[in-house]
Order: sequence, then C-alpha cells, then structure tokens
Amino acid sequence: MDKKRPGERSLAAGNKLSNPRKGSRSNRQRTHQRLHNHARLRQNTAHRLDHRRPKQPGTARQNLHSRSPAPERILVNTQTFLTQTPILARQLSLLLQKADEATLEQAPRNSDRPDDATDGVTDTHATNAAGDSDGDTAPVPLPRKYPAEILNDTLARIIWSQLTEPGDAIAGILIKHLGSEAALDTVLPYIHEIRHNSITPQASAPTVLNQLLFQQLEAHRVSHKQITAALARWEPRYDPLKINKTIQFAIAKQLKLLTPTSKYWPKQVEILEIHKPYLLWVRGNPSSLAGRKIAIVGARAASNYGERVTAEIVASLTGTNTAVVSGGAFGIDATAHRAALHKGTKTIAVLAGGVDRNYPIAHTELFNKIIENGGCVISELLPGSIPTRWRFLQRNRVIAALADATVVTEAGIRSGSLNTAGHTCQIGRPLGAVPGQITAASSVGCHKLIREYDAKLITSGQDIKELLGLGQDTTEPTGETGQRETSINVRVLDALPKRGYKTVAEVAAAAGLSYQETRQALAELLLSGKATKAEYVNDTKWRLAQ
Repeated sequence: MDKKRPGERSLAAGNKLSNPRKGSRSNRQRTHQRLHNHARLRQNTAHRLDHRRPKQPGTARQNLHSRSPAPERILVNTQTFLTQTPILARQLSLLLQKADEATLEQAPRNSDRPDDATDGVTDTHATNAAGDSDGDTAPVPLPRKYPAEILNDTLARIIWSQLTEPGDAIAGILIKHLGSEAALDTVLPYIHEIRHNSITPQASAPTVLNQLLFQQLEAHRVSHKQITAALARWEPRYDPLKINKTIQFAIAKQLKLLTPTSKYWPKQVEILEIHKPYLLWVRGNPSSLAGRKIAIVGARAASNYGERVTAEIVASLTGTNTAVVSGGAFGIDATAHRAALHKGTKTIAVLAGGVDRNYPIAHTELFNKIIENGGCVISELLPGSIPTRWRFLQRNRVIAALADATVVTEAGIRSGSLNTAGHTCQIGRPLGAVPGQITAASSVGCHKLIREYDAKLITSGQDIKELLGLGQDTTEPTGETGQRETSINVRVLDALPKRGYKTVAEVAAAAGLSYQETRQALAELLLSGKATKAEYVNDTKWRLAQ
C-alpha cells in the first residue's frame, strides 16, 4: 500500500474546512430554531399572563381614549360620523363643557398648565374602582350632552382649522353662506375624489360646488381660478386621524374650546366677518374674554422709555375692570402682561401657534402666571401648530378685534405692531399711539400712526381712559363766556404773589378786573388747589399755593 506523501492529509483537511457552507449550515439552522422557540415561548407566556389578569371594569377614561373608527368614514359627512361615533361626541362635549362652566369668579387651577396636565376625564366607575370601596367619594358626572347641531358644528370647525390657514377668505365665504357643517360636507366629496385620483382639481370644482354657490363667491370678487386653487390646497392637509388625535390631546392637556355658540365666545371678533376665527382654543379662564379689553402692543426690541411708558399706561387702568390684551412676545408685549399681573389686572395672551406651545419658550413662566391670575392664553390654531410669520400677522387681526381699543406704545418703521394698528383702523376701532423722541428710530412707527392713520396722541392715563370712553366730559367750553372765564383765571393767577398775601381789592387792581370777578376766580382757584388764603381780623388775603 502506497504511503501518503507528506502534506496530503493536511491539504485534504484544508479543502474540507475551506467550504464555508459545509458543516456550518446546520449551526445556522439550530440558531434560528432556538430564536424562534424563544419568541414563541415569550408570546405564550404573555398570553397566559393576560388570561390570568383580572379584567378591569370599563371606565369613561378608557372609552374616551379608545381607538376611533377608520378615518375614511369621516369623509361621508360630519352628522353621520358623529352619529356612528359616540366616543368622539363625548370628547367634543367635554371640551365645550369645560369652557361653558368657567365663571368670572373662578380662578383656574394649576392643572390648566400643559406641563401638569392629565387626561382630564373622570368617571363614577373610575373613582369607585380606584378609591374607597365604601362609596364615600362623591361621583363625578360624565360630560353633559350637547345638541347634535352644536357637536356637528364644532367638529366641522375643527376640521376647517386643519384645512385652512387663519383668515382664509374662501373658507370664510363658504361658512358664511352655508354654515360650517354644510360647507365642509360640500368640500369633502371633492377631497375624497381627488385623493383617490378619480378627478383632477381643474375639472372637479364645477361638479362639487353648485352654480348658486359660485355666484355667491363671485359676488365677493372671487374668481373661478381662486376657488379651484383653494380646493386644491385644502386637500393635502386633510387628515381625519389627526383630528381624532388633536381632540384627545386637547382633553389630556386640559384645554377648553370656544365656538360661536359658546357662553364666553368673544362677540367682538364677529366684526372680522369672513376673516373671523372658526374657534378659539383656551388655556386658563375663558370668562376673562368677557368685558372691556384694551390691546397694548409694540416693538420686541423695546427701549427703557417704551417699557416705562407701557407700565404707566397699564397702571392707569387699575380699578377700571379692563383686561389687557397682547401677543406674549418679547419687549412691549411682555411688559404689558407683567405690568397687568403686578397690578392684579387680568391679561390675555394671543399666540401665533398652538395654545399648548409656549412661544417664546422663555415666557413659559409668564404664561403660567397669566393663567394663575385669572387670565387666559388663546389661539385659533389647532394644538401643536407651529408659529410662522404668516400666522403672526394673522394673529394680529385677532388682537385688534378682541380689544375695544388698541395702543401702540413704541414701534419702529418695520414693527409688526403696525400690522395690528392697520387691522384696528380697518375694523374702525379706536387707535392710540405714544410719541417718542423725533430722532428715535424706535418711535418712527408711532409717529407715522399719528401723522397718517389719525391715531390719538397718548401722553397719560387720562388719554387712555378717553380712548376707551371712560374719561370725564372734557369738552372745552364754547362761546364768549367760556373764553372769558379762562382768561380771568389766568389774569388772577398772574396777580397773586408767591410770597406774602394780597387782599381781594389788591388782586383785582393788579389784574385789572372787577371785585366780583376776582372773588369768583379766587374761589375756583382755591378749589383747584392753585391758590390759598389766610384769614385776618378785618379781611381775607390770598397768595399762590406752594
């Protein structure tokens, strides 16, 4: 038998081991099998534990936050969707009820802050299950039922807020002529068709909107091209699933919802007509929106002069039951809010993003103090919306419409507060501006408002009260008598000495007036604190007050 040459055995062994699949395939199969068995073991264990776990009784909290139906069902119409979805109806009722139950005397709790919020839903079953078994704890009622018309309108307005940007004129015209629900049900079929690529935007507009509606839109100088463009830009923003998440998120953050049918809906915004907000999301006490309000706005890069004047103006409103409205931004806005808080005056911050987003983030504590003081933070945008430049400009129209008057305390030539002043003039509300140094760039905008927009010159708190219609009758006396009395007082003041005293006869001689005129003028000057008298044995003498 031939002997193997040296190296043959090692060469054969090397060839055998050099095959990566031969001998290692079974190892991979065993590894995969072990992983598969381990996964099945975990699944079976979880299944057994789930069956052993006692079932908890159903609660309103679980019902309100359970999964909603398929999003496509909402494409039919709002009435059908709410009828088939009682969970969503209860959620909307809860948001509306929180706003309607607010009172002027009720101070908001710390739970109004988004950071400290819970889901905000309580129920009798949840209380009894987690609390005392003896039943001593008082049950908390479920949200009260609202009429179907109100719930349908509320849902439609929330969806419109998702479809459009603030101040959309086309949507405003549709809602004005059809109502929010009917207008939405008119647009939704188009969205359904274009989303499924059944039709094109250009070809679908006449089939979705009837001829009568086109005539109404054209009466507002809206062309067919503009209508088609509006429908095309609304379609990509429609997301029914996001609507459900938004409502659940609002409940979790303890937000409140105001619609035109709500108790504390500010009627002043109706003056915006087709540009008015569809709804308002509120953190805090919505009852602070009732009553008299004044908007105080200005530049973000405020000077010491602007901040001081703003604080003085807000201080002059103490005791007048007037709330201060501003935008919550840096500079004049923040000064107005802080001055109102310092004086115990309610203040309202109107945000350009979602009401849950504290923007700027540095003012988180300021917004919380506004809520604790009985004021509120509001926005027309859906919770979670990001503030943009366009939304800041549209936010200004809400500030102007909410307030009975607007005052610009400091503004440069490119300040956003001039946009608020423009909206104020457009809706015909009183406008005031505080002057500054003629060489100060930070006051150029205020000077422009006084010169070109007929803004009232504001130099004191009394001017603010007159702007709001709170001041006394300051009508100057007309006719010969009024002018004579004014000149008589001035002449008597010139005749009175600063040191020593003079008799009435001496004052009359020095002023060139009769004895009776001098006595009457001295009595008026004494009441006004400009003159003082001293009683002598034989006569009464007069001098200027120190």
